[in-house]
Amino acid sequence: MDITAGEYGNHSRASSEADSRNPETRLKSFNALVKKDRSFSQVDTRNNKGCVPLYFERASSAWWYPKFDSSILEKEYQEFSFVNNRRAVVKILIYLLIAALIWMIYFGATQEDDNRQPVLIAIACFGAVFFVSLAFVQSSLYRHIPCIASLFLAMLIITVDLLFFVRSVEEFSGAAHFAMCASFILIIYTMLHSIPLFVSMIILALFSIVHEILYGYELGLNERSGKIVCTAVLHLVVHIIAIQISFMAQVRDRSTFWKFGQRLIAKREAEIEKSAKDSMIRSVMPETIAEEILIANFMKKELTFRPFKMHRMDDVSILFADIVGFTQMSSNKTAEQLVGLLSDLFGRFDQLTYEHQCEKISTLGDAYYCVAGCPEPISEHAFCCVDMGLAMVKTIKEFDEENNEQVGMRVGIHTGTVLCGIIGNKRFKFDVWSNDVTLANKMETAGVPGKVHITQATKDFLDDIYIYEDGHGSTRHVALEGITTYLILGKKRKHEKKGSSRHHKSEGKPDESFKKVSIRIDKNAVMSSNGPSSSLSVQVPPENKSPRGSLKRQSEEILDSDILNSSYTSEDEYGLYNGRRPSQALGGTINEALARFRLRTSNDRELVALIKDNENSFANPPLVTGSLWFRDRSLEKSYHEEGQDTTLLSPTVTTFASPKVNFLFDVFISNLVYVYVVILCFVMLVDDISIANYITLALTFLLEIFFLIFNMSRAYPQHMKFFAAFSKLPGWLSSHISGTVLMCLPVLTVMLNFTVCGKDIGNDFVTFSANVMIVTFIHFCNFTQLTSILKSALVALLAILFIIITTTVSDCDNVEAKLQQDMIPTLILLTILIFILNYRNDIGVRMNFLVDAEAAKDKKEAKMNKAQADWLLESIIPKHVIAELQEEKLYSRNYENVGVIFASIVNFGDFYEENFEGGKECIRVLNELVGDFDDLLQRLEFSEVEKIKTVNGSTFMAASGLNNSQGNGKGKNHLKQLIEFALAMMQEISNFNDHMLGFKFILRVGFNAGPVTAGVIGTNKLFYDIWGDTVNIASRMDSTGVDGRVQVSEASKNLLEEFFAFEERGEIPVKGKGTIKTFLLVGPVDDKIDVEIED
Repeated sequence: MDITAGEYGNHSRASSEADSRNPETRLKSFNALVKKDRSFSQVDTRNNKGCVPLYFERASSAWWYPKFDSSILEKEYQEFSFVNNRRAVVKILIYLLIAALIWMIYFGATQEDDNRQPVLIAIACFGAVFFVSLAFVQSSLYRHIPCIASLFLAMLIITVDLLFFVRSVEEFSGAAHFAMCASFILIIYTMLHSIPLFVSMIILALFSIVHEILYGYELGLNERSGKIVCTAVLHLVVHIIAIQISFMAQVRDRSTFWKFGQRLIAKREAEIEKSAKDSMIRSVMPETIAEEILIANFMKKELTFRPFKMHRMDDVSILFADIVGFTQMSSNKTAEQLVGLLSDLFGRFDQLTYEHQCEKISTLGDAYYCVAGCPEPISEHAFCCVDMGLAMVKTIKEFDEENNEQVGMRVGIHTGTVLCGIIGNKRFKFDVWSNDVTLANKMETAGVPGKVHITQATKDFLDDIYIYEDGHGSTRHVALEGITTYLILGKKRKHEKKGSSRHHKSEGKPDESFKKVSIRIDKNAVMSSNGPSSSLSVQVPPENKSPRGSLKRQSEEILDSDILNSSYTSEDEYGLYNGRRPSQALGGTINEALARFRLRTSNDRELVALIKDNENSFANPPLVTGSLWFRDRSLEKSYHEEGQDTTLLSPTVTTFASPKVNFLFDVFISNLVYVYVVILCFVMLVDDISIANYITLALTFLLEIFFLIFNMSRAYPQHMKFFAAFSKLPGWLSSHISGTVLMCLPVLTVMLNFTVCGKDIGNDFVTFSANVMIVTFIHFCNFTQLTSILKSALVALLAILFIIITTTVSDCDNVEAKLQQDMIPTLILLTILIFILNYRNDIGVRMNFLVDAEAAKDKKEAKMNKAQADWLLESIIPKHVIAELQEEKLYSRNYENVGVIFASIVNFGDFYEENFEGGKECIRVLNELVGDFDDLLQRLEFSEVEKIKTVNGSTFMAASGLNNSQGNGKGKNHLKQLIEFALAMMQEISNFNDHMLGFKFILRVGFNAGPVTAGVIGTNKLFYDIWGDTVNIASRMDSTGVDGRVQVSEASKNLLEEFFAFEERGEIPVKGKGTIKTFLLVGPVDDKIDVEIED
């Protein structure tokens, strides 16, 4: 495939493998395998890999014909390469026309009149044939028969040589004949890639034989056996060089095609993972805050304090809402029913936040709160919040009707200043803090069901479109003493439809950014050969989907993208590069192999479709015309640093297209050429060799050996540890030095051969030496990774030098004048051809690196996006819950034995003041303290403790016994861990206080154990929480507790008294529970064995 600047890239895609398992007995392992194989990452499908590197990714086992192992991929590759192959043919025809023109000029200037006219007519006729061929190649008919047309052109070129150049023995020197024959061999091998390589080898082998037979016949000479052997060796060397160039070009171009497909897949995966990350961001915090947090956490440096992002914002309206009657509603519901109802209700509220330009902050049990005007300021924040509150009241009425429930909504709103940002580093969320936030909370507590309770501060931002009545908030909450409040019953009739339209987005139609990406496996498509060809789909919910989303749908939308988890797992993990067959590596059967083949075929078709959809991706390669350097300097720098050392996309995969292996192969060919040149010049052609020549040959031979070992150690450092230091040298510089020296050595050897020209050796010696020199010039097409300008410049300089030598030889009187004359056009044409091939190969190498680098970059971006999405997801949902959501798409659990603590920094309100930067520095201190608490969870001794959330920033909620996979809920050890965690928090705050000046924080902990309900609720913003009487009592144990102590209920004390000692506090009043006997923790019981005691 000819990849030229401005011509590359009309297509792309990738392929994959998959294994089929019995769906009834091994469905889970099958799904896991599909997830891995979806990455299209298996590149070696040979049954017997052996020690020979793969030709290129997904190459077939046919050593004589480099092609893909899939007919689907091979067919698409031929279409992919058609334009470039045709342009290569066009260039060759133009080159042949130029050659005809140069020879016409040469013969017109040098031939006598009697001989000139027939030669010129013959050349003109062949030029006309080439011109007609050029017109045909440009026609649409050529697309249908490129192989046949290329074969016809090859036969045409061979015919020109045999009928004209061979028969014109009087007009051309022997060196010119050989040069043209070698050039035609080079052209057919390297520029007519539509012809299979083994077909070209057969045709051109016969061509070389016939050429020499006819040439010898025309000369009428009886050649000596030695000269015949020498000529055969020259042809053999030309064939070896041309085959190597053709083979490596086809290998490299197919590798480029594969990597281009991998790049498209990596780009698609990056987009999918970015969508998943964006979904996670919206599930945790506003996007404007998220990027700052991600940068702080994924580009960590040594910091004195933890990353802290907090912003002070004025004119923010804060809404708190509470479900009235929730306890009664939940009393007769199962965990699944309760979580489903909450998810439905809060999902409707989530949609309302979008419609009314509010930012959801969190849910606190059955409470819901949000803000308007934060983190992005909006002038109509008060209208947004009030309309949000009225919509919530209306929505809960609809909820009651649909679910036959009797719950209400109490809403409180206040407007003021807030600090917004993130606290802690685990189970964090976007939150707001300020005295105004606290006041908004009090407004909700003092509110009235079915109405929106607002302060005067909020009303000042509103107008008369609402129906107001006095709120009398101070009569229902002492904290509202002296604050004027109002109750909003609704909007005035004339404003009901248009009042809030000023700040609504298109209602009921989610914003484009809210579309979630869903990746699903169609198991039927995998198991059935008659199923749809594409088994990997990206699904986007329709825009008009009901805003009343379910947990199941949201879980699918956000979590299903995890199917791409395995895209970044190394191939070695799959057992693909350890010498085993794929089915053996996966414990497969015949059925599994069949299913794997079906899925691979399906993925290959999908790859082809993806390539065709992106056929213009590389229409304009970023290369500078002439130098072929990348326009992007950083990319050029990367090419120099990495482009000749390894493949960036799959550094563990070794193929002939790998830079070091490719270069080593070039070195082998160069060594072979050097050996043949030495044999021809100093063994078979010269009888008497001087000692100086022997010394020179020895030195050049040592150089050849050195560079061979040097490059072998670079390509296989694990096998040549003694020379491992060589592998650390810069690849671009070392390869250019190696290649330049190895290319020049054969030329210098031939030049050295001319030092014996003073002897009476005859014209045959000089002619044959010229033939050898021509071979050494062709050798400059080797080392495709070297810069084309360097190689072409060296050839031009050496050609000029050789022309000077052949035209100024004074000691060799027998040198024919014809040789001295026609070496000029011969070497000019040969230099042009070498330049064309080097330029083309340079583009091919650089484009291979480009797609490799871009695929690696996109894959890295996808991996980073996934890591960020996973990190964000694990920040809001425990890992074991994520795993179950992936399986069930819905999570709700009842637990019988769960420990719950609420730990409050009781005097943080005394510490907090807004006189300096609005309290920002106070929140920074809180962030450090909560971060210390979060760090405790990383300890092994607290492995069964799970942080639930922080409440109002200064209250830390945690639980134990929620992870069934660890057997948490079956004994008491997890309860013991939770108490020990509470004691560790006490110690941590004591240590923290040691660094405080003039203030000491006090921690108060409430503990309770018993049954709870856990689940994930929300649609646009997922939230993991636990509910139940156990949670309520734990909260009361904290709020009614003693500063610096852990308070527990009597039932909890009975569970823990085997581990800890308690002292009775007595009966205390608890809201909603009357009086409860409580106990205060004294400390651990001595000499207790840390074992789990089963119930």
